[in-house]
Amino acid sequence: MSIIYKTTNLINGKFYVGQHFTSADDGYLGSGKAIILSIKKYGKENFFRETLEVCTSDSVNQKEDYWIEKLSATDRKIGYNISKFSRNPMKGRKHSKETKEKLRNLFKNKPKSEDHKRKLSENHANVCGENNPMFRKKRSEKSKKNQSLKMKGLKWKKEDKDKLKEIRISKNLNLKHSLSMLKYIWTFISPNGKIFENIIDCKEFCKQHKLGYSGIIKSVNLYKTNKYKNWKLFNQIKE
Repeated sequence: MSIIYKTTNLINGKFYVGQHFTSADDGYLGSGKAIILSIKKYGKENFFRETLEVCTSDSVNQKEDYWIEKLSATDRKIGYNISKFSRNPMKGRKHSKETKEKLRNLFKNKPKSEDHKRKLSENHANVCGENNPMFRKKRSEKSKKNQSLKMKGLKWKKEDKDKLKEIRISKNLNLKHSLSMLKYIWTFISPNGKIFENIIDCKEFCKQHKLGYSGIIKSVNLYKTNKYKNWKLFNQIKE
């Protein structure tokens, strides 16, 4: 024997209709996505389950459909049920090759509305050029490897981490650029016009004035500019 039950939220009055294999009070309140999220939010103690009807296993699906429709359990204002039907009509079944091909052609050749085209254009503009978060950036080898492993459902091995560490040390551009910065004597002009001359230790100067040393390295070595956050930078090779 099975039952059709109704689980009610005692705080907001919303309810969920479902089926269960026993009428015993075993703490079961429902398995729908909406009711589960609500139980997590309000706590089990704020929900009450009652039996609407006892029925046979053969008729439980039909009875559940009946009560869902009768109580308007799919009305988002009062109910947690998402579908009017207790089960997926395609559950346990598969589309034939002919049906799959028809569906593929249907969506492939379906003309796009002007509104759809406009949204596609807007979405493209939002991630194109300077709007792209990866604009003028390059993904590190570690990031690429992580993404590859993630797609394959794998994890990093210790030997892979050690190998990547060796590569990173040998090809660390920031380190090379940082070493090149030691060749120069620097002049900094602050946003308010104050001049700092004959700076030998650029890194220490950045630390004292809360400037991003790595940002200055990129400005000088990569972007070939003498500006950084409204500061002006000038250098000359040490004699």
